[in-house]
Amino acid sequence: MFYNNMGAELGLSYLIGSKTKATSINAYDTTSNYYTKGDIDISSKMLLINPSFIIKSKFLNIKPYAKFGAIIGIGQFTTSESKYYNEVYNSSTKYLTTTKFNGGFAFGLTASLGASYSIKESLSAFGELTYTNLAYAPTKSEITTYSRNDIDKLNTLNISQKNTEYVNKITNTNTSGTTPTQKLKESYTYGSIGLNIGLRYYIW
Repeated sequence: MFYNNMGAELGLSYLIGSKTKATSINAYDTTSNYYTKGDIDISSKMLLINPSFIIKSKFLNIKPYAKFGAIIGIGQFTTSESKYYNEVYNSSTKYLTTTKFNGGFAFGLTASLGASYSIKESLSAFGELTYTNLAYAPTKSEITTYSRNDIDKLNTLNISQKNTEYVNKITNTNTSGTTPTQKLKESYTYGSIGLNIGLRYYIW
């Protein structure tokens, strides 16, 4: 705290995201039973650094406060996609592709409203409602698993098929397969609203 009611805070946290699942089915011809079915899992991990400015007041043993700050993330997300292709009745092929997206930083803003209650001089309980507006645009991706009918086929892919660079402007149109493919950057949202409850211990 710089003054009685103003201060700063540096928060460090690690995000371990649960898997998000989705399924899509496209039917083309019911006579020949031609269709594609896709299942995809998406999960994310990220180290988060959150410097904030604090405004605090006091009412008896309760201290309401507000925090405003920036947030920076370093991490990755992974997609695991299974596809089944069926061209004739009872004939299908299973493909499995796992892709890791990383590189670059996530940037955003945070805001919190909360209150702490003094249990004793060095210990207090707190609860706060936090809003995070965070976006992440990876700069590269790599296919780490590629199989057909459970047989590893990763070595059949060349560099441009396995590796992708995400850029603001495409400059590399090399089609030889010896360099990563270039695609335009896409931004993924990590926005959230959460409730933090805990104990705070003061060491000085």
